[in-house]
Amino acid sequence: MQLEIELTSLQKETDDSSAQRREAIERELAELRERSDAMKAQWQAEKQAIQGIREKKARLEEARTEADRAERAADLQRAAELRYGEIPELEKELAALEGGEDGPRDGKATPSEATAAADEQLTDEQGAAVNALADALNSDDPRARLFERPRDEGEEEL
Repeated sequence: MQLEIELTSLQKETDDSSAQRREAIERELAELRERSDAMKAQWQAEKQAIQGIREKKARLEEARTEADRAERAADLQRAAELRYGEIPELEKELAALEGGEDGPRDGKATPSEATAAADEQLTDEQGAAVNALADALNSDDPRARLFERPRDEGEEEL
């Protein structure tokens, strides 16, 4: 933005130093736009890969749920088709998407590695919160009362 403003102001100038500066700014702007386009393309590719993984996981979960429903309804034919046909196929496709068929790119994390790292971090944060809550409830910490549910009049404390 700053370079574009400077370029616009230099358009009116006619001296040699202004012309040289204008050319340098134009080259720099072209380079920045090229880098921006490359980064946007990479972002779009990663976004599409993550979306594909999410959709495949959702379909896999739906197939598992449908297989459970079919077993409960005694539709063993459909349950078998799902358990031994669709679900393994979906798991293979998901593994291929998560593994990144083209392998790692320039030392950067694949989308599946990025989501796995984010999931692991979330799990670690959740674990720390659960541990802190358990410690507070098992101690005489007055803040622990914040996490207790209100008791009914006839209900006894354990």
